[in-house]
Amino acid sequence: MLWNRYHADREYLDLYAHPDFAPHTGVIDREEAKAAIARIQGPSKDVVKARACAYVLEHCAVDVNPKCWFGANFAGRVPKYKEGANRAIEQLHGKWLRDLIDADPAVQQAMEHFTESGANAYFADFAHWVPDWDSVLRLGFTGLRERARSARAAKEALTESQQAYYDSVEIVLTACIRFVGRLADLAEERIDRDERMPLRVKCLRQLEQGAPTDIYEALQLIYLFHLIGQFVECAQVRSLGDIDRLLYPYYLRDLYAGTYTREQIYELFQYFFLLYDFQKHAYNQPVSVGGTDIFGNTAFTDLTNLILDAYYDAKLDNLKIHVFVSDNTPDAVLRKCMDMIRKGRGSFVFMNTKVGASAMSKAYHQPVEEWMLGSQGCYNFNLRGQPQHANQTRLNLPKAIELALFEGADPLTGYKVGASTPPAEEITSFDQFHSVFWQQIDHLLGRALVISDFYDSHMAEINPTPLMSSTFEFSLNAGRNCFTYGPTSMLMMGLGTTADCLTMIQKHVFEQKTCTLTELRDALAADWQGYESLRQTLYNDPEKYGNNLDRPDAFAVSVSQGLIDRIADRPNKRESRYICHFETIDRCFRSGRLTGATPDGRFARKPFSKNLNAAFGQDRNGLTAMMLSSAKLNVEMMPMGAPVDFMLHPSATKGEEGLTAMVALLRAFLMMGGYALQGNVLDAEVMREAQKHPEQYKNLQVRVSGWNWNFVDMEKEYQDLFIQQAEACV
Repeated sequence: MLWNRYHADREYLDLYAHPDFAPHTGVIDREEAKAAIARIQGPSKDVVKARACAYVLEHCAVDVNPKCWFGANFAGRVPKYKEGANRAIEQLHGKWLRDLIDADPAVQQAMEHFTESGANAYFADFAHWVPDWDSVLRLGFTGLRERARSARAAKEALTESQQAYYDSVEIVLTACIRFVGRLADLAEERIDRDERMPLRVKCLRQLEQGAPTDIYEALQLIYLFHLIGQFVECAQVRSLGDIDRLLYPYYLRDLYAGTYTREQIYELFQYFFLLYDFQKHAYNQPVSVGGTDIFGNTAFTDLTNLILDAYYDAKLDNLKIHVFVSDNTPDAVLRKCMDMIRKGRGSFVFMNTKVGASAMSKAYHQPVEEWMLGSQGCYNFNLRGQPQHANQTRLNLPKAIELALFEGADPLTGYKVGASTPPAEEITSFDQFHSVFWQQIDHLLGRALVISDFYDSHMAEINPTPLMSSTFEFSLNAGRNCFTYGPTSMLMMGLGTTADCLTMIQKHVFEQKTCTLTELRDALAADWQGYESLRQTLYNDPEKYGNNLDRPDAFAVSVSQGLIDRIADRPNKRESRYICHFETIDRCFRSGRLTGATPDGRFARKPFSKNLNAAFGQDRNGLTAMMLSSAKLNVEMMPMGAPVDFMLHPSATKGEEGLTAMVALLRAFLMMGGYALQGNVLDAEVMREAQKHPEQYKNLQVRVSGWNWNFVDMEKEYQDLFIQQAEACV
């Protein structure tokens, strides 16, 4: 039986946890592979990296799972989520990065204690890259190689670096073609293990020789490109693309030709999606649907509905869907997605294409239409086929409040990471404190820019990416790695908490005289021990961001705009410019643990505000008020991320009326000019029961910040915060 097998096969499909590598196909031992890669030499880093990729693809043992339409794997690959594990080739990047840092005293100075203090999280960003999927599907590996050869031949003379670039592209694409052939060979050897294996051989042979001709081959190519890019080349493929648009021509052709039925295509998607669950990507693996086509019509089709239904029925934890919403998006699609959310299954981020087009026009200094948009990461727009952004540094805004109160020293570690500014005793007005706060921001930004410029300057040296680069015409035409182009984003964390801190200092220190600035500083240094009455006054003060109140919202606007004015359009080192975004993802937890007590009544090491949301427990006037507060911000100047998270109680979403209300809420958010919305429908009592009896709630999912977590796998501190949010919704 070829079809109607997904649920029966499911337990046999995790080829990552239970691989069956054929010993005669190559090296199985990962340490042996790492040692071989360490010995590789070449005239340039591009060529060394390409030869390392080729070693993995041509010499590591392979696996083809007979029970899966797509399951193929290679030895030496260890999922990055496993502690202490890395991909075999990453040893090269680590050495090259260390050598570059060791040779740059200025960047060493900028990095000193920056991460340990929690002031900034930084690393070279190879985690937000999306190939030009149109080129990948149109050309296949062989067509990409021929196009690269043509681009090389078109140049009258090559510089040394261009020659290395084209050599690396040739090496890697040739290795990809041989890898697909090796998979086809093994599938032929295992052809008697399952009825579907002859079709798998046919599919792999086609992809060895050319581009896909049907939807099955197209999905297999997407899977293989992602596998190689993610786990061999080590450039995280942060979206599978707008998959309904990409695959719609194949879908129609297959239905009309009778190649596959709608039900068979539905099942193919289930198998395809499940593999990304088994890969267990940090922050989930994204894919997008919907939006607007080139003629201004909705891009939602019957294939979109099929994809959403298959996604729901597949019962997934990891894969997440970016839903591109425009004015003409059918309510029926939004109702389908919202229904999944209230049933606790699936991860959706609703992204406003009108705002996205305007924001990307400003980011790229060119007219951008809605149909041109792609996405990547947790909830970030990009431009399909164009240079993409890198996010090298992440600035902790509440830390600047701390540094302003403690003369530039981090109170938790004692490290002097900020500017030298006057002690609290000498600050006699709010205007003076506000000026000191901005001195600290400017100091942190200065250090962050040194680090970010360093990474930008050396991205292609740290991690050359010939496979990813081969998909972009701008990269091929220039003969340069795709990492050498594109905007650089600086992420700003904790905007809501920062606005609350400034409000409380202005109101309680300089207006109402509840305490002096010195007393407040001492209370923070003591983590409120001995100052509980003061903490309660500040924490319970209702004048907080996220409640549609003038003063705290005005501080959120002024802080965000001040950062935009300082960063946006500053030239970067990748022939583009800087941009801002204000998503926090899980950094509100991780950086919160490195941040001392704050003037809004927050205890030390506790999470600060997430994304454009209020601080935890401070959105007391309901979700509409939260949305109105965020709508005051200039999100069109936050092109790479400005999401809002919602929490609703199940009682508010029951029946058709509840579903209608959820869609109306989304429409209202988009009309306000919101960038992206995602959230949960959760019951606090259910989560408490899950804490007590986790074995009974293994499938309880929560949307954390653009991705799914199983509730029982979260740390108790995180669980308690979601319970607190759910209680506020009743």
